[in-house]
Amino acid sequence: MNSNFESTLVDRAKTVLNGGGRGSQQVIMKKISTRRNRRGIINLISYIARRRETDYRSGACVSVQLFGGIDQPLSSSAARMLIDADWGVLDEEENLSAKSRRLILDGKPDQAQKLQDIERLQYVQAIHLTWSFRKPQNEEISVEEFENVVSGGIAGCQLRGLMGERVIWAVHDEHRDRIHAHLIVHPEIHPGKRIRFTREYGHAMRQAFMECLRACGFDVSADFREDRADTRAKILRGEEPLRPSKSIGMTKRKTDPAKRTPMWFINQGLAYEKRRCAKFERRDRATLEIGGSLVNFLRASGQQVDVEGAGIMGNIRVATEALDIRLKQDANALRQRDQLQVLRKRFEKDRKARECELLPVEKSLKQKLARKRPVPPELQEILSLVSESFISPEVAVLSWAEMAGEGAYQNKKGTISFPNKSLANWHMRKNPLIFGDVTEKAIKLDNYSTLKKALRCAVINPVNQDFDFIRGYDDSAEAQARKVAEAFIDKQSADYDRIRLIKSLSQLSDQLEDHLGMDIRAEKIRKITERAASIAVGLAPKSSVRKNYTQNPELR
Repeated sequence: MNSNFESTLVDRAKTVLNGGGRGSQQVIMKKISTRRNRRGIINLISYIARRRETDYRSGACVSVQLFGGIDQPLSSSAARMLIDADWGVLDEEENLSAKSRRLILDGKPDQAQKLQDIERLQYVQAIHLTWSFRKPQNEEISVEEFENVVSGGIAGCQLRGLMGERVIWAVHDEHRDRIHAHLIVHPEIHPGKRIRFTREYGHAMRQAFMECLRACGFDVSADFREDRADTRAKILRGEEPLRPSKSIGMTKRKTDPAKRTPMWFINQGLAYEKRRCAKFERRDRATLEIGGSLVNFLRASGQQVDVEGAGIMGNIRVATEALDIRLKQDANALRQRDQLQVLRKRFEKDRKARECELLPVEKSLKQKLARKRPVPPELQEILSLVSESFISPEVAVLSWAEMAGEGAYQNKKGTISFPNKSLANWHMRKNPLIFGDVTEKAIKLDNYSTLKKALRCAVINPVNQDFDFIRGYDDSAEAQARKVAEAFIDKQSADYDRIRLIKSLSQLSDQLEDHLGMDIRAEKIRKITERAASIAVGLAPKSSVRKNYTQNPELR
């Protein structure tokens, strides 16, 4: 078994049983990006060395010391030479992806060149990480002291087999309360072993960095949020989230409908958030049904299976383990394993179908949709292309047009510009659920080149009476859209976060018992999980935003 996985289980068990790092600052480790060619790595070196043209123009070009390996000082030019001499960066011709090679063989090299690096190139050549922690107000740490800490953290990571010797790093201190280090790490630890950035890998790296900070006298910890007793209590009371919201409308500025198209979000954003949350609920219900069906399959074949209190994912785990036991005892069970695999694939397909089930539409929303005019002739091509991907394709196309048309203005050339049309096109291909309930075929929209061209070439006429919803908005529209989104998401996330927290602790106890044989620790964590489950049942949201949600009938 992976050593990082085992050490993470042991660390989590200690944290849960000891109550977590109360009052201590949390170590922060982030994977910022990856680079797949030499040009990207050189640009990254210029960034962390503060040697970009924008740094010179803005006056931000300061003296930043680069280091190679653990503590070898480097200049910017020496770092570039080290990349060429020691890192073994593949040429772009040797690192082409299968998609790029197919386009070149088909005589379309220009299209291959226009692909983004993540599609055009196959192997990651460098990983960009940041290490940091928030300093207490009464404590100070100089750049030199933090460089020693980072140097020790890199040495600890190398001893644990988390990274190789090929690493370039520097410390930035422009944020006084959060000094941080940028690391460029070669993904190959040693020949035949590359970094797989899993949750366990990230935790092991944070642990190595945390140990160096503690050795320097800083009170820090590197725990998962659900493992800390004080944070867990706040999550169960609905005062804090388990994770930042993953709603695309709340986290990504470039694709944020609440910020970019607030009038659209006021009219249709709430319905989208409800569809998104309902999708997660249907997925969990389908998972439970799949697990139950697999257990029934084993029982029908004569296997005694006890799934008392197994939970949503527990049924699948118990079924798989029971079948593994039979494989060791009975050679004829090989045939049953094949049947089980077929059954699992079939139910996985059914689960995806259940996620696309038609949701009940609110009466007020039905009335709004009923007032919509038919799709105009210039959008009939788009309607025909998405007709099988939406339950109500006409509503979806009109919703797309409303988002694309919001904020339209007359430019200096006298023509109409649509600044949000690319945003609407992105959502139609990447996140079609935002425009309405989808079918199984919606997953193919992302790779539908004909649709992509039709969306780009679609003509939206703001003078046409069919597009009377294209209008400007005042400064309060964005704040109103944000309030609608936060009120609903806050309420929905509070309940869902409690479920995820309890599920995470339950999986931890199962893994300790199954993989490491720590029955006593597993039983203690199981009791903590049961206590958390009993606290979570029937709790009412207490934050002011949730009070606004429950008191405002328009947001329900």
